[in-house]
Amino acid sequence: MFRRRGDLPSTTDAQGIISYVERSNKDCHENHSCSSSQSSTFRPTRLVRVEVKGGLYAVKLVQGVAAQAADKYLTLSHCWGTNMPSSSKTLASTLQQNLIKIPWRGLTQTFRDAVATTERLGYTHIWIDSLCIIQDSKADWEAEAAVMGEVYANCDLMLSADGASNGSIGLFRSAQISSRPWKPEGVWEPSSTPAWCYQERRLAPRIIHFSMDELLWDCQRGGLCQCGAYGDLPLPTDRAQLHQVVTAATVKGRAVKEFHWSLAVTGYSEKNLTFWTDRLPALSGLAQNISLGRYLAGLWSSYLNRGLCWWADYRPCMRISIPTQYIAPSWSWMSVSGQVQIVLPEQFQPAAEVLSADCVPISPSNPTGPVSYEDPNVKGEELELMNDGPYFGLLMAKMFIMVVTPAASCERGTYERVGSVFREGFRGVMEDKSRFFEGVEGEVIRLV
Repeated sequence: MFRRRGDLPSTTDAQGIISYVERSNKDCHENHSCSSSQSSTFRPTRLVRVEVKGGLYAVKLVQGVAAQAADKYLTLSHCWGTNMPSSSKTLASTLQQNLIKIPWRGLTQTFRDAVATTERLGYTHIWIDSLCIIQDSKADWEAEAAVMGEVYANCDLMLSADGASNGSIGLFRSAQISSRPWKPEGVWEPSSTPAWCYQERRLAPRIIHFSMDELLWDCQRGGLCQCGAYGDLPLPTDRAQLHQVVTAATVKGRAVKEFHWSLAVTGYSEKNLTFWTDRLPALSGLAQNISLGRYLAGLWSSYLNRGLCWWADYRPCMRISIPTQYIAPSWSWMSVSGQVQIVLPEQFQPAAEVLSADCVPISPSNPTGPVSYEDPNVKGEELELMNDGPYFGLLMAKMFIMVVTPAASCERGTYERVGSVFREGFRGVMEDKSRFFEGVEGEVIRLV
C-alpha cells in the first residue's frame, strides 16, 4: 500500500486540479517529445466548439473549414454504458441542429464535465465520438473509423473518464481514500475495460485520467499520480515504451515492434465490446501506427507463420467464445472473444510453411478495418485427431499444433480452425518431432 499525501483537494474538480493539469501539460510541452510524431495539419472532420456566453456554456458542432481552422483540440475517452441517450449523439436528423447548437440539457454528465474542463484549461475544441460521428450513418462511421487513430494521435490532450462506467456518473468525484494499492495505468477501473479505450490510451500524446479517487497524468514519457504515492518521476508504462518503438526502422526495432504487438494482442483481446463487429476497427489505429507489413485481420504478413500460433489464455473467471457474427477468419485470434496470446519469437521454430494469404478489407480506404474474406494456404503435416469440440486453450509443452476441421459447404482441402494444443498434451508422445509425425505426409490446406 502507498500512503496518500494529506494536501489533496477533496474533489477532482477543485481549482487545484486544474492547476495540476496546467503544470503537467506545460512541463510536457516544454521538456518532452510527446508530440514529435503528430501532424501539424490534421484535424478531425467535426469538433465540438466550446464557448461561454452570458456565464453559460454554449456548445455546437463545427465541420469542414471551421473544424480545420481549430488551433488545438482535446479528445474524450469514456464508457458509453448500456443506455447512451440519443440527445448525446449526432444523428442524420440532428446534424444540422447540432451545427447550430447542442442542447446543454441533453448532454450526459460526463460530456458536461468534459466541456467545462476543456474551457477551464483554455481550449476551445474537443472531439467526442458520439457527437462528432453521425451515429446512424454507416458511410460516415466507416470513414471516421478509418482515421480514428489520427484523431487521438493528433489531439493535444485526452480526458479519460476512468471512474465512470456510463455517462451519468461524470468526471468528478470525492477524493476520500487515504491509501491505495499498486494500480498502474488505471487497471480495474471502468474505462480500462472497453476495447476502444485500449488504442485511445496508446495513441494520445497526453492523458488526464479522472480515476475513482484522484487524477493521474500520463504522457508518452510515463505516468504520474497526483497523490505522489509513486514518486515525482514519470512511471514507465507500456504505452510509453510503445511510443519509443513505433517509428523504429532497424531490424532490432522491428523485433521490438513485433514484441509490443504481441503484448497489444494480449492486452486488447481481454477487453469488452458493446458491438463485436467493432473488434477490428477498435484496434485499427494502433495497427496503422505499428505497421509490420501487410495487415491480415490482427496478424502481419511479415511473421504470419508465428502469428498463426496463438492460443486462448485460460483463466477460471474468463470465458472464451466464438461471436455469432462474422468478425474474422477462424485462423485469426480476432475470431474469438477472450484473451489470447501469441507464441514469442524465442519460443518459435516453424514446422509448417505459409504459402500465401489474401486479405480483402470491406473498405479499401481502411486496410486495417473489417474484412470480408481471407484464406492462407498452409503446408505442413496433417494428423487426424479425435474431435472433442472447439477448444482454443493451449496445453503447455513444446510443439504447437493447430486443430482444424473440414469447413462446411467448401471445396475439399478447405478447413476451419477449431482449437490448438501443444504436443505434450498427448500421453506417450516421443520427444522427436519426426517420430511424432512418422508416416504422415505433408499436405497443402486452405484455412478460412
